[in-house]
Amino acid sequence: LGDLDLARAQAERALDLATEHHDPLGEAEALRILSLISRAAGEFDRALELGQQTLVIAERVRHPWTIGEAQRELGDLFRLVGRDADAQGAFQAAAQAFEKIGAVSRADDMRNR
Repeated sequence: LGDLDLARAQAERALDLATEHHDPLGEAEALRILSLISRAAGEFDRALELGQQTLVIAERVRHPWTIGEAQRELGDLFRLVGRDADAQGAFQAAAQAFEKIGAVSRADDMRNR
């Protein structure tokens, strides 16, 4: 997997820079990466929290791809912690977001999870 501490430090720096430069999509991406790092570290509650923060930003700026990715990753996390109904809801929301931008194969993948 690599050095999670180094990865976390770099992602936190990216988040600081995105915040400093008023770049909400950069913030969302840094939070998404921090969520993945937390998941890899077994910190599932923290990963869910960061994933939800990612989704809030993506929805605020109305960015369908980032909404879809955030929902997909939340679905994976929900499934990992045994929250299957929440996972299915997240995958369906991801499918809808991907459909909005014509990413049909991505949307179909979400429906088949």
